[in-house]
Amino acid sequence: MSKNILWIAILAFLVSCQDKTATEPSTNTVNEQATKAPAASETPKTSSMQESAKDTAVVNKAVADKAAADKAAADKAAADKAAADKAAADKAAADKAAADKAAADNKKVVAPVVQGKQPIKQQPNPAPSEIMLKADAGMTLAKANSLTKKCKSCHATDKDKVGPSFKKIQAAYGSVNALTAVFESGFTVENRKVVAADTKWKKKAKTMTGQYKNLIQKQVQKGKFTYKELAEAIFAK
Repeated sequence: MSKNILWIAILAFLVSCQDKTATEPSTNTVNEQATKAPAASETPKTSSMQESAKDTAVVNKAVADKAAADKAAADKAAADKAAADKAAADKAAADKAAADKAAADNKKVVAPVVQGKQPIKQQPNPAPSEIMLKADAGMTLAKANSLTKKCKSCHATDKDKVGPSFKKIQAAYGSVNALTAVFESGFTVENRKVVAADTKWKKKAKTMTGQYKNLIQKQVQKGKFTYKELAEAIFAK
């Protein structure tokens, strides 16, 4: 009887243990659920971080592209300015060289030290050109005709008369300053370029000297005109 009661108690205990196992989850099951739950919750967080990193990379690239474009534009502007400055400097240098050459051309004849006595330093006769034959801008044709009125008895514009034509005089002297210097030197024979170029005019040198003294030198001394004004008038013809 006591054995039967013992077996009944054991069976009851086993049954109660089975019920407890069925109702309570196992330790492994609980651990698996605990492990899986965080993984499921971490997936959205990782995706969000990736999207943020991608957006940051796009922004950084846009900023870098804009900086590169700004630098390229600044470099181009600097290059354009440098080119413009060089062109302006080259033009200024060319203009100065042209002005210096023109000034040098007008100083080819050296004025004498002693009036009427010392020969002027001879320079090669330049070929006549449109620029060389131009008179001073202030010398009008009317004024030139007035100043050379008395000269016309011996000279004409395009043809020789008693003396050489005005065009021949212009070609021989080449510039107003050259003719002015000869007038200022006293119109000495050795300084006269036309006489030096053609022997037929040398025979008339004495006549030319007399005309110079009466029609030019005396008029200049009276203040009627200057040697340069007369030279400009001859080159204006």
